[in-house]
Amino acid sequence: MHADVVGSTVLVQRNETEAHARIQDVFKRFSATINRYGGTTRELRGDALLAEFNRTSDAVCAALAFQSENRLGNEGHDPMHPRLRVGIALGEVVTADNTITGAGVVLAQRLEQLAEPDGVCIQGAAVETVPQRLPILFESMGENTVKGFTEAVKIYRAVLKEGHDAPGPEKEGTAHKRIELPLGRRTILATLLGVSIVVAISVVWMFQAREQRVTGQLLRSDVGELKPSVAVLPFDNLSGDVEQEYFADGLADDLITDLSKIPTLFVTARNSSFAFRDRSGDLREIAVALGVTYLLDGSVRRAQNQVRINAQLINAESGQHVWSERFDGDLSNIFALQDEVTTKIVTALEVSLDPNRPKQEPPATFAAYDTLLRALEVQTRFTPADNAEGREIYREAASIDPGYARAHAGIGLTHAIDVNMNWAQDRQKSIDQGLAATARAIELDPNMPRAYFAKGSLLLASGQHREALSVFQRAVELAPNYADGYAQWAFAQVKAGEHLQALESIENSVALNPLSTALYQYVQAIALFHLERYEEALSLLESSVTRNPAFDRVQLMLAATHAYLGNAEEAAWALDEAAILLPGLSLADERDDSVLLVPEDLDRYIDGLRMAGLR
Repeated sequence: MHADVVGSTVLVQRNETEAHARIQDVFKRFSATINRYGGTTRELRGDALLAEFNRTSDAVCAALAFQSENRLGNEGHDPMHPRLRVGIALGEVVTADNTITGAGVVLAQRLEQLAEPDGVCIQGAAVETVPQRLPILFESMGENTVKGFTEAVKIYRAVLKEGHDAPGPEKEGTAHKRIELPLGRRTILATLLGVSIVVAISVVWMFQAREQRVTGQLLRSDVGELKPSVAVLPFDNLSGDVEQEYFADGLADDLITDLSKIPTLFVTARNSSFAFRDRSGDLREIAVALGVTYLLDGSVRRAQNQVRINAQLINAESGQHVWSERFDGDLSNIFALQDEVTTKIVTALEVSLDPNRPKQEPPATFAAYDTLLRALEVQTRFTPADNAEGREIYREAASIDPGYARAHAGIGLTHAIDVNMNWAQDRQKSIDQGLAATARAIELDPNMPRAYFAKGSLLLASGQHREALSVFQRAVELAPNYADGYAQWAFAQVKAGEHLQALESIENSVALNPLSTALYQYVQAIALFHLERYEEALSLLESSVTRNPAFDRVQLMLAATHAYLGNAEEAAWALDEAAILLPGLSLADERDDSVLLVPEDLDRYIDGLRMAGLR
């Protein structure tokens, strides 16, 4: 394990004596944590620490435990509080004079340099040795070429699952008793350390999630009545081949898409429901966290050209099975099976289903659909390399069936992601190719929400804000439960100065996607900022920057918000963080780069940055 202090030079420039004392203190505390988890601190070199562990799980848990503790210690936004990056790698080492050397040590250092502030990066080979029972998510950062290594290294970001604390230290050979849940899955009994605090935090978070859900439903309900609410959990892959995981995920994703188009239902977004892939938790806790009453669970078995889908709808509040059924058929008939499952679900929920509702156009061949699901699995890893690879697989699906609208929409979506994430090598070319792909998708199937989402994102990136607004509105009209559609619509509304409308849209997004990304909070905060509700904006921005410290736009908005609230020191700190991420930052550049269309909004933002100290 290699750890390094973020921005140590800036700390030293602020106050050299205080900085050295703070850095020594943070490494002393980290060393104590490392020792508790069975590790050994081998070296302390100025602003860096090197440690050794016998087990990867101990190293990861120690890093996450300390980073959580260190973040809490910085809740007051003390500008002199040291923050760390951590890298973890697996490999043989040479030990001499209580120091260690070797390729593993070098790799850990390289991975640390790729981590976000307060973050943990880990080698793919090390991830494979961590037990799945731990409440840790490993988010792929793709394969990266690392200095000093000839072959690309698969890298992951380690984060705690929402609502979980870092596991405590374990002894070798510790046995974990398990209990059977109603779904037949096994969950680990939680260690009862600090249970009152954990329960208190969980209850608050769950009630917040439920409150958000109710708000979102009322916003979209014509009569103000709550709708039946359901989350589709990831389907188990029973094919005996881990390579078929994409197929099981794809079927669950398609069910979410189909259900999200039904206006009389409330359907949780994939990003939130798929966070419970391992089902570690009581069903009621999962349902409350997602803000729903019903959970749809299932499994998929694929063998040659045959497929079997087992699905069950559970009332999580009572624990009762509302409906369960098995569906068998051949792969060429997969779309009829999906439609049958959707019909059975809405019937069980006693929801009316319009027989004339627009349906997704199936491809000419199963091969095109199967290829598209592989593209979806790759693209949703959300790295530049995976996005580019996903685009090529979408193109393969389109070449198999040139009339397959979803394949063209997928191509357009990857271009939209490249443009909006600044991954495109030629921005204008990517916008043009993306718009061409989405136009083809809409021509083939004018009722596809994701095609409108991609088109709107590209229009927004090209400065066509008014056109983007109407396109996003069309996306959510087609799918009233489209969380990302509402979020992008809110972003377009913010840019156009429609801040009250943006708040309504983003509240719908948060309700539908309660485990949403930091971007949702950022968009909501922008709307509140321009409505001069600075205290509310501050709370969201602080949460957003904690979840993604490398999000430069959040740091800038945070600086402006602190400035308006008179928090000069905190504003300067946020501005310093932004300057590290954006070298050469200036007021003139921010004014030129801004996409705010209303002059008063732009002036408010620029004045906030000026008060924060930007020149």
